[in-house]
Amino acid sequence: EEEEEEEAGPKEANMKARLAIEEIYTDVNMGSGVSFDYVAFVLIASAIAGLGLITNNTVMIVASMLVSPLMGPILAFTFGTVVNDKELIIKGIKLEIIGLSLSFVVGLFVGIGGAVFAKDLGWPTNEMESRGNWGSILIGACFAIPSGAGVALSVTSGGGNSLVGVAIAAALLPPVVNTGICLTFSIIAEQFYDDDFDSAHFLKIGGISFLLFMLNVLFIYVIAVAVFRFKGIRPIRRQLLNWQDIPHINTDPDRLTNFEDNNRPSSPPTGSPPPPPPPPRL
Repeated sequence: EEEEEEEAGPKEANMKARLAIEEIYTDVNMGSGVSFDYVAFVLIASAIAGLGLITNNTVMIVASMLVSPLMGPILAFTFGTVVNDKELIIKGIKLEIIGLSLSFVVGLFVGIGGAVFAKDLGWPTNEMESRGNWGSILIGACFAIPSGAGVALSVTSGGGNSLVGVAIAAALLPPVVNTGICLTFSIIAEQFYDDDFDSAHFLKIGGISFLLFMLNVLFIYVIAVAVFRFKGIRPIRRQLLNWQDIPHINTDPDRLTNFEDNNRPSSPPTGSPPPPPPPPRL
């Protein structure tokens, strides 16, 4: 029985996170702030994805997933849920909304700019269409579930390169850009073309694409939280990462004087007998 317990110890340890929870928290928290690099990566990735969608270029779409930083905020509010850090949750959600909005706006501009060539490019392309049918919802869920597990495992094991592969599998960015393109074109299609395009069909593609993105985020969140808990991630004391987080010290002179008076050692009362002499040494 003792040998079985000794064997169970390493097995249980192998299932736990390799990195310290504080180290993971620090890495996730430092990467959950709005920065110029984050905005630039979102804009660049969205432009690449938009060009790939309207030209039916799969290579460009995959390239946009490599550049896309949208997985980082999801990781932030997922990990914040597990460690019970409301500030990290809010930061992650805000950052994801910013990235989502930028991607959608880029999709709007791509839809406006590419509307002139819609007939020549054969809109909707296969890449646009594949993200706008109900079957894509099921396929997206099949990819999102293992992606959520991959996010948690890559973070707890320190495998940053694995997170890139997870981002490609999750494919979060293209559906958002596709939503902007199709929504724009559903509005202006009748102005450029008479009856060559069905505006309602493009509106449907855009709506399903956005639903695909939301369901992917939901599945990744739920599965990642479950894997984090399985790996032994628990709430921790919030780290003081910035000097603003240091608690304020009250320097009121009156309070300091009262504190010194209350903590000054009291002198023995007058007239009390002297202390007994120490015992003689043998």
